[in-house]
Amino acid sequence: MRVNSIIQSTLMLLAIMVMPAQAKNWYLEPLHAVEQAVKEQDPDAQYQLGMMYRVGQGVEKNLSVAADLFEQAARQGHSLAQYQLGQQYKYGLGVEQNSRMAEKWLTKAAGGEPKKRPLPKPH
Repeated sequence: MRVNSIIQSTLMLLAIMVMPAQAKNWYLEPLHAVEQAVKEQDPDAQYQLGMMYRVGQGVEKNLSVAADLFEQAARQGHSLAQYQLGQQYKYGLGVEQNSRMAEKWLTKAAGGEPKKRPLPKPH
């Protein structure tokens, strides 16, 4: 099994080495499409690009840029972006640590503002 994976990896590397120059940047085309959707204020694209910056997938890792993108999507009601933004505030990832902001965004991600319930009437 191990030999097969080594052979497959070697063949992939050889294929990449002989690819035409324009084909070597195959990952950039989807990135450009996401960036264009972000410019059009698409909250799903803002979230996706934020995740790419958060983990450094296809772009250089940048927690500050990730937080900005999450905030753009979160303000449009994107619950996953609200959760990620809350986590970044909670742990100070790319933003100044702020427990109040963390609670705000995590609460929104969980389904909205906490509802005030009336106290039960005494019997």
